[in-house]
Order: sequence, then C-alpha cells, then structure tokens
Amino acid sequence: MMRRLLLIVLIVTVGSLLGIAQTGAIKITMIDKLKNEPMPFASVQIEQGGNKISANQTNFDGEVTFSNLTPGKYDVKASFVGYNTKQVNGVQVSTDKTTYYKFEMENAGGVVLKEVQVVDYAKPLI
Repeated sequence: MMRRLLLIVLIVTVGSLLGIAQTGAIKITMIDKLKNEPMPFASVQIEQGGNKISANQTNFDGEVTFSNLTPGKYDVKASFVGYNTKQVNGVQVSTDKTTYYKFEMENAGGVVLKEVQVVDYAKPLI
C-alpha cells in the first residue's frame, strides 16, 4: 500500500514539473540618443518568423516587457513619431530568463523617414 502511494505521488510530481510552461521575456528600454532621456509611449512590436507576436507601448520610464515568450529568436521593431524606426533581428529568448535590449532612437529632424534601420542582435558579454 505504501509503495503504491509513493508511486502515485512520484508520478504526480514528475507530471506537474513537466507541465510547467518554460518561457522567457524581453525587456526593452527606449531612450533618445542625443538627450539620453527615456521615451514614454513609444511603440514596440515583436515578431517571430514574420508573424506579429505582440505589440505594446513603453511606460513613463521608456520601458516595456514582453513576457511568456517561448524560447527562440524574435525580431523587435521600435518606432516613435519624429524618430527613425529601428528593428533588431534575432533577439534570443531563453527559458526562465529575461533578455534586455536598449534602443537608442535618433530624431529624424522633423522629417519622418520611410526607411527602417535594421540591425542583428549581438549577445552582450555581461
């Protein structure tokens, strides 16, 4: 009887551990490159394989977090009125970790450009 009870507890425990969602997050910070100030209410969108996964706006500190993302590579696009749009390809999301990226946005000088600056993500050393 004790063996059966122990076996049932073991099976339930292992089953619940395997059922836990293993996700990660991306935290974006947007700042004005010249003024070195945060950019509140800027638009940020993440895509995977050309499909839009999520979009949101930055808070008063110029930050936005996308959580519950499956591990893999994502493309992150940031835009703000009067600034050049930037896109970073290949931002790596790992299980149970938050990936941080800082967008340094450049003012378009009052002219909204239709070009998007695209860069590839490079994992920081630290």
